[in-house]
Amino acid sequence: MGHFGPKRRDKPLKLGDQNATVSYKPLYQKVGQRIEYFRKKKRMTQEQLAEKAGLHRAYFWDIEQGRNISIRTAYNIARALEIKLSQLLAFNFLRFRYNWVTGRQEYLARTFPKSI
Repeated sequence: MGHFGPKRRDKPLKLGDQNATVSYKPLYQKVGQRIEYFRKKKRMTQEQLAEKAGLHRAYFWDIEQGRNISIRTAYNIARALEIKLSQLLAFNFLRFRYNWVTGRQEYLARTFPKSI
């Protein structure tokens, strides 16, 4: 019987690996967390912010839960929050690097604030 789907990888991905697949879900989740953080800081409900940004409340709820959004939508939300887009997107993830000697990913720094 043939194999259908992606091949199992026994080796860790290396920098520049052309077969690497990237999941943007963590990025969208962080954006949603940032939106929720600033919304609560401004003491706004989802409905209030959605209306001010010109979005449907249900769609806005999906965004805060990690749904993918366009830069234009992120910009409209930032304007509704009265912050710069750069403030909304100012975060980093856990940083890793590939150690060529050990063949493993190494933890470098946690740069995303725990509270946000």
